[in-house]
Amino acid sequence: MNDNDRNYLTLKNPWLIQSGYFKEDVSLINEEDINGIDDILYFNYMGSSEFQFGALPSSLRRMTINGDFYQIFAIPKYQDKDGNVLKVYAPSIYSERIKDMVDGLINNRFALKESCYLSKYISINSSKGKANKFIKYNEFWWDIENDYFIFFKHEDKILKAMDSFKRRHYGYPQNDFKVAYSNKKRLEFSRRVSNYQLSIVEYQYDLKNQIHFLKFGQYYSFLKILMDAFLIARINKGEVRFNYNGFNFKINENTTLNDIMSEYDIPLDDYCFLDTDINALVREFKEEEVNTKQKLVQTLSLVRDKRDKKNRG
Repeated sequence: MNDNDRNYLTLKNPWLIQSGYFKEDVSLINEEDINGIDDILYFNYMGSSEFQFGALPSSLRRMTINGDFYQIFAIPKYQDKDGNVLKVYAPSIYSERIKDMVDGLINNRFALKESCYLSKYISINSSKGKANKFIKYNEFWWDIENDYFIFFKHEDKILKAMDSFKRRHYGYPQNDFKVAYSNKKRLEFSRRVSNYQLSIVEYQYDLKNQIHFLKFGQYYSFLKILMDAFLIARINKGEVRFNYNGFNFKINENTTLNDIMSEYDIPLDDYCFLDTDINALVREFKEEEVNTKQKLVQTLSLVRDKRDKKNRG
């Protein structure tokens, strides 16, 4: 598969680092006028085809689809001339690995396709000599394969730009995830069950240990997958296991969002649902639970039968 076509996160040695700089009036831009990173940044021409043909939009798509994992992390030992600490906008599940990558970029441990000048930026800012115009054109860096940003300032503008992509469902298949990022606090479980065959591509059930093993389609956000897993665990009972971006998740009928946050270090505080919402919906649909469960079982059976037919063929 072409690397631009993937939707999952990955980690490899940095090779393609896009550099750029903030627009001169970025601090004056109103948040409501920020609809993407092009509204706050200019990007340098890197000179190689690997940075073209949709490479940047593909990275943005992955960052949006996997946005549930992203946070901003500081690396205090690196600062610019104004005392701003180096920051990274990256998946929390990879935070330590990516911090090591950033340190490697600054200390020139990687052979990059094109120079990104992050190391030079650090050395100029830490010296007592007069900074030159070079600084103006290199103050933002983007690993377009590992999908993270490096910067020293305008954190609020970057967060607003990325939030705008999330709100527009940038990169998602058309008409998908309307519930995932809506302002609704209530999710219609029974209606969502009818769409399971679109999100679950493989299903196995360990009857003895009551474990559901699920494989979800690559185009689905972590939020949608998480909600599907919660529903299966609470209605169908048993433990639900699935892999997302290389991490193995386990959810049972008693699992809470706080459990997920603490065990996997994923920021779920700003999600559009809470544990109380899940419990309320389960109670609300109690009278329909038999029908809902029946539909769920039928859907999972269809997925399993489809897999078995494929294996026999």
